[in-house]
Parts: sequence; C-alpha cells; structure tokens
Amino acid sequence: MSTSPKDNDTWKERRAKASQLATSPPLPAKAGNLLEPARAVTVAKLLRLHDELKLHQLELKAQNQELLETRQQLEVALRRATELFDFAPVPFVTLSADGSIREINVLGARLLSQDGSGRLDKINLRFHDCLTEGCRATFDIWLQSVFSGRVRRACIVELERVDSPRISVEILANLCPSKKDVRAVLLDLSSRKAMEE
Repeated sequence: MSTSPKDNDTWKERRAKASQLATSPPLPAKAGNLLEPARAVTVAKLLRLHDELKLHQLELKAQNQELLETRQQLEVALRRATELFDFAPVPFVTLSADGSIREINVLGARLLSQDGSGRLDKINLRFHDCLTEGCRATFDIWLQSVFSGRVRRACIVELERVDSPRISVEILANLCPSKKDVRAVLLDLSSRKAMEE
C-alpha cells in the first residue's frame, strides 16, 4: 500500500498537532472547554502505555535469559550425546532405507574401512558396498524387513577387507521413531570367536 505526498503531509500535520497538544500548557478552565479532559486522558493513556511497554520489555528480557540458559543446556546435552555416540565402546551406524550410511561412530568407521584405518573413502557410502558379494542380498532383504517393521532384527554378514581376513559381523538394529533411518550396532563375531578359541 503506497502513500501519496498528500497523505504524508496530513500525517505530519496530525503528528505536529498531537506533539504540540501534548507539550502545551493546560488551557484555562472554561465552561465550554472540552479539550482539557481529552488531553488529560491522552496523557494518562500515554503514561499507562509507557508503563506497559516497560513491563513488556522486562518480560522479554526474562524470556531471553531463559532461552539463553535453555540453549546452553541443549548445547551441553548435544555435546554429551555426540561424545557418547562417537566414542561408544561398540560400533554404531545409522542407515537410510537404501543402505546409505548417514552416521557412523569412530569404531564403526574403523570396522568398515577397507584397511582398518578408520577412514571411509566416500561420503554416503552404502553399507552394502562394505560386504562380501555373497552377503549383499541377505543384507538387502534384512534391511527391508527392518524398515517394514517385521520381527527379524539381527543379521550376520561378512565384511570385505583388502589385506586381512574377512570379518563376520552381527548387525542388531532398530527402526528410528521417524521411520526414515535404522540405528544399528555392529558386533564383531570374528574377534569373539578368536577369544572363545
């Protein structure tokens, strides 16, 4: 909505009159003078509005302080959860419906890296690509069953390695509440078998 110069002039005139009225000394009381009560009410309203605005400003400061404290608490909680996930004593991985790795902790990256270094070659690497050829179909069927909510939640597969023997891994997973991802724990069965022998 645009304003014409005439509207601006009218607004400026009204503002000047209001300012003059608010700062001018009271008119002498006369029987027919209706301006004085209106001016007194206007000043009273302005004072009340001023007090309400100050109160509102104090409330906003208090709310802002609460928000800052809540933000600090959330940052601490996020840092703690991130450390717990990243440095957990078991490999964790979050998988999408197509098997892409969305999140992985340090031990998970070490387990899935081809050379055991903990460096994964690609972002959004598919878990499927870390498996031996014979386990890929089993994994794909298992992942579909987890996303469909069927009972089968564990899967045993073998990880492909470049310079070392294959590693047998049991995958235990749960569907996330959002139903868009699966959170999985990878249990190294090869090291467990070696400990049993």
